[in-house]
Amino acid sequence: MDNFKKWFWERHSNKWGVITRFIAFFLVVPAVWFHNFKSASGLLLFLIFNFIFFPKPARTDNFFTKSVFGEEMWFKEDAFNLFQIFIGIIAFVILLFSAYYNLAALTIIFFIGILGWKILFMQRMAQYYDERKSAV
Repeated sequence: MDNFKKWFWERHSNKWGVITRFIAFFLVVPAVWFHNFKSASGLLLFLIFNFIFFPKPARTDNFFTKSVFGEEMWFKEDAFNLFQIFIGIIAFVILLFSAYYNLAALTIIFFIGILGWKILFMQRMAQYYDERKSAV
């Protein structure tokens, strides 16, 4: 299991994987809004299995990779972090339901909220990684 975790985090930290997850996130909402379920399903599967498509990063000195490394460290330090991720998943499900039922205000609020939270989270995780890495 430890080998899989190491393999997962290494591949999950590829900057192109992180960037394409952002792009897929942007695209899944209109796919659900317009009830294009083939596209929505494909994008959701891509979000879930994204780490398989990208190799371990050759360089780790970029914001995207550092944010994933920081997230890995953060997960290892406190089990409460899983609860916070669970809340994020619930917000994403609400976003998808609001898009499906074409509830414009709710879709926009959750879309902007999730996107803003993710950007701030990534910034904090990159900072967290830099702080912890320099402390070692």
